[in-house]
Amino acid sequence: MYLKIADYIEMKNRTIRLLLVACYFLIGIFGSVKTVSAQQEKQFPKISIPEIIPQNDKINYLAAHYWDNFNFQDTAFLAHPAVLSKALASYLQVLSMANSEISDASWHHFLERIQASRPMFSYFSAGLKSYLYHPDSPFRNEDYYLAVLNTLIASPKTSWSEKERAKREKQSLLKNKVGTLAADVVYTLASGKTGRISDSLTPYTLLLFYNPGCHACEETLAFLKQSQVINSALSEKELTLIAIYPDEDVSTWRNYCANIRASWINGYDKNTRILKEELFDLRAIPSLYLLDANKTVLLKDAPASVIEVFLNNHKFLNIGY
Repeated sequence: MYLKIADYIEMKNRTIRLLLVACYFLIGIFGSVKTVSAQQEKQFPKISIPEIIPQNDKINYLAAHYWDNFNFQDTAFLAHPAVLSKALASYLQVLSMANSEISDASWHHFLERIQASRPMFSYFSAGLKSYLYHPDSPFRNEDYYLAVLNTLIASPKTSWSEKERAKREKQSLLKNKVGTLAADVVYTLASGKTGRISDSLTPYTLLLFYNPGCHACEETLAFLKQSQVINSALSEKELTLIAIYPDEDVSTWRNYCANIRASWINGYDKNTRILKEELFDLRAIPSLYLLDANKTVLLKDAPASVIEVFLNNHKFLNIGY
């Protein structure tokens, strides 16, 4: 299930990524990438694709050989972070478009090579966390970041404290992972009645963790309210939307309740178990999870637009699209 969903999401952004990669190619990813530093410029090593490689296989070749000419022991590159940052971003874009087997093999080989020197390993580990784990990163990929954490935990190049930090992050990352059952939390309604996520009987359940009045939450709420796909799924009883306030300022939540649609379930976590026990990995608010009828996680912490497209592409939703 996960691979299909991941491939589907990647297809949505494929055109944009192709354009981005094309830009990198034009500025010299096949030749060199330069910094704008006034110091002596450091260049990313040339990548040559043999002419015999068919056009359709060029991305696969690039994914497999992207770092072939890069010396991971050359710590002089650390003085030119713009070069490494651009190269890493382009590499992640290339992986997203290459054959999955080639991408996975390249990725694991890359994680082995970055351990060539401790300074380089530290740099790439931090950069990969920013790209792959930050909630707002366009390159976010929890499977890839899980491999990074496993590398940190197993590597002799990391200290005890670094390993422990990686273990804690891994524990959080694995919570409510796509393909696993979501934590079944209890929520309290304004009336005082309680319910559970498992009470939802529709084919899909959308969990929205939010804070009253936060700017990003307002944008997400506005999107969900105007979405024909979401509203049609709700009216057709194909979707249940459960909005949950996970924090402890209940009076602020009560004053905000009028902003939540009556067709949604709106509750708060009375005992703040979600935060205290870290039942969900809420590194950013709002956070959206799409569950199936069995409460298996289909999309984790996904943008509202991605959830809309996912629902829109399921044929049994007869909503006129």
